[in-house]
Amino acid sequence: MRVQEPTLFIHGYSGTYFSFRKMLKRFAKNHWGEKSCIVIISRTGQIYFWGRPRSLIQVLFLENRDNVAHQVNWIWKLLNQLKTNYGISHVNLVAHSMGCVSVLLYLNQYGYDDRNSKVKRVVTIGAPFNDVEVGKRTPYIEDHPLTTTGPVEMSPLYRWLKANNIGMPADVRFLNIAGNLQNGTFSDGQVSVNSALSLRYLVRDVRRQYQEYIIHGKRAEHSLLHENEQVDQIIGKFLTH
Repeated sequence: MRVQEPTLFIHGYSGTYFSFRKMLKRFAKNHWGEKSCIVIISRTGQIYFWGRPRSLIQVLFLENRDNVAHQVNWIWKLLNQLKTNYGISHVNLVAHSMGCVSVLLYLNQYGYDDRNSKVKRVVTIGAPFNDVEVGKRTPYIEDHPLTTTGPVEMSPLYRWLKANNIGMPADVRFLNIAGNLQNGTFSDGQVSVNSALSLRYLVRDVRRQYQEYIIHGKRAEHSLLHENEQVDQIIGKFLTH
């Protein structure tokens, strides 16, 4: 079964063309869609389309180490152009690492903006939702236990998101994937499972809107999560049903 809506793939910190390249090929092999377009967003926010955005769309930030605030603005501009120039009413977003935080911030601030394509489903992979540093690798893994109401300690950004969550659309569905190397760190080597799963406290209706999975073993390493065929199958099922 094919994914019905155009689906954008957004890389993480220092991501490149190669970040989602193999996953997109595997999606095509599984007949979930085909890579129809590459979107390049320049350092100044100019957007260039290589191909026509129809099925699977790879998004590349040339300034791939910039902050999430800039990425939020670029995502807004991209979804605005997809609706205005191509008549695309709904999209799905698949993001990795820092890209997940940018997507969540976008939804929080602009999820109800009628000028843009509406986001129907979101897949987050290895997301540092409760990290102080959401981009480059840090010397330690930020890991704060989860309670019934949220993490015992919250990063400034996470605290802001929890306090200002009224902008999150109620109809967006989330699939959240974390990695556990099973080496005692309870992490994917960069992002703790607890940081990734802290998303559940930011979703309005967890029972209806939210699914989460933990991938175990060596293939659960942060940069290998989007190279893992188990992850492919979980995402494919979520996007096609």
